[in-house]
Amino acid sequence: MINLLSPEYKKELAAARRNVTLLRYVFVLGILAGIVAASYGVGYFIFHQQEQAAHQQIADYAPQKEQYKADIEAANAYNKNLSIAKAILKNEFSYSTFLTMLAKTLPSNAVLANIEVTTATLTKPIKIDVNTKSYQGIIDVKDAFQRSQYFKDTKIITAESTSTTGAYTFRGSLMTTFDINAFNKAQKEGAL
Repeated sequence: MINLLSPEYKKELAAARRNVTLLRYVFVLGILAGIVAASYGVGYFIFHQQEQAAHQQIADYAPQKEQYKADIEAANAYNKNLSIAKAILKNEFSYSTFLTMLAKTLPSNAVLANIEVTTATLTKPIKIDVNTKSYQGIIDVKDAFQRSQYFKDTKIITAESTSTTGAYTFRGSLMTTFDINAFNKAQKEGAL
């Protein structure tokens, strides 16, 4: 077969076919862009409708919110008080347990005469005044505090005979450091 078409005409035919293919691609891309834009538009419309419905519900329930405003404020105040109570109880120190443990630490021949303890002074050395039947009783108190796991660095400050009559005629002052960490651990474990 003899090709009677000129080379220029062949080039124009090939270009025309490419133009038709490209025109189809442009048309398909246009349709796809329209579908994507339509889906975004529909999504925006749906979300806008939901937003309007939510605003309408808020507006509908606003009078009811005013009706329960006092209850809401009371609940918020109660919640705040619970948070404060939780913080206080977290750092709770049981003085009754402390005094019971202190009484158990004292030997039987000694009585507690004076102690000043606050939560601020618990980590500092504590002065304890005791009355005993003899000078040896004051030394026994010091030794009892030294053996205790809750006290450390116990020292006798003063030991003197009092002019009072009765069984407890010696008065002693001791300085000791309270181990609050051991106390809290024992309290949590239920050992106290």
